[in-house]
Amino acid sequence: MVNSANEYHAVYAEYSRTLRTWFVAYGVGGPVVILAQDKVASLVINSGYGWRIAAFFSTGVLLQILLALINKYAAYANYAGEADADYRDRWWFTFGAWISRQFLIDLVIDVLTAACFIYSTVAVLEILIAPTLKI
Repeated sequence: MVNSANEYHAVYAEYSRTLRTWFVAYGVGGPVVILAQDKVASLVINSGYGWRIAAFFSTGVLLQILLALINKYAAYANYAGEADADYRDRWWFTFGAWISRQFLIDLVIDVLTAACFIYSTVAVLEILIAPTLKI
């Protein structure tokens, strides 16, 4: 049972790391799977949506890199403030501490990442399935 702030943070950090790993793996692996199959790659490229699909996959990955950078520098500011009392007077420490408390940043970037990957995946599926549909 989780019962302290440090334990909650450890659980959060583990889920955050796992989700970011899945996001980046999907964002990089999705295009690789598409391009590794000649027929699928040809259909996607010739559909006129290939560039848009690639852009959405890339945007999802870049959003996760941006989130990692934001969290990395905020964590450093917090660390430096704990290690050096004089550092706490700097604007960067105050800003880093504030960023660390902004859960909404993580949530919004994760939702945007998921939306990018959902769009890309649905677009590829539509390209692959559309010729078989009889409407």
